Amino acid sequence: MLMLCLLLLPDRKIKRGIGTISLLVGFFLTIMLSSFIILQESNLPLLVVEGEGTTLIKNGIEYVISVFLFISLVVCLYQYYLKKEEATLYFGLAMVFSLLTELIFTIYTSVFDLDNFLGHIYKVFGFCLILKACYFAKDQREADSIEKHPFSSHPGMFFQLKKKASQFICVKVDGQLLEKIGYHQEEIIGRPLSEVFPIIDDHFDDYCRLSEKLQDSVTFGIPYLDKSLLFTICPSVDENDQDVILGNVLDTTKVHFEMNT
Repeated sequence: MLMLCLLLLPDRKIKRGIGTISLLVGFFLTIMLSSFIILQESNLPLLVVEGEGTTLIKNGIEYVISVFLFISLVVCLYQYYLKKEEATLYFGLAMVFSLLTELIFTIYTSVFDLDNFLGHIYKVFGFCLILKACYFAKDQREADSIEKHPFSSHPGMFFQLKKKASQFICVKVDGQLLEKIGYHQEEIIGRPLSEVFPIIDDHFDDYCRLSEKLQDSVTFGIPYLDKSLLFTICPSVDENDQDVILGNVLDTTKVHFEMNT
């Protein structure tokens, strides 16, 4: 049931610290459930009669779990058909081993049977495949993130500007420097950079027009808060063959130049 929910729920970003809370909640629930089973052992119904096999209650529970596992397997195969992600194949294979486990747990006659032991081996294989699928999914998400935002891990800042009326408006921006200067992408896109860096004022548009006129890069530096920022802009065209200005910003605050004489 839990695995089916994980497969059907959309991906979302987990808030920092929720993993520790989930781990603690899971730990305490496990302790409480284990304590209840141990203390109420004599009052709970039998699931296995030694020498006779599993009871109707246990078989019913296993069959209900098997139905959810089979549905999860179908969902995994359908998701692989849509997305072609390797992680979903591992999830599907994990569902196969888990399904075999639950069915085996309905046929053994003794807890010491080979069938019971084999069922637990299949369960271990299923859990290992689930862990492997999670790692594949994580790697795939990181690869997709890098593909969509190739400059997000760059220490500087990259931007793309388009001319609207007499101003150059930012249409794309990325890089680690964004966080260091206290901005997010959505706060900059759609605005002229002179509003983000007020010290540039209208001179930034002059630099952009100069770069377009010369058809060459222009470099200039500004102080910003406690940093020294170095801008480089150059004319280019986008995927629609429209004129744009590409630029990057580097934090040169701690850069020192030495000349040997």
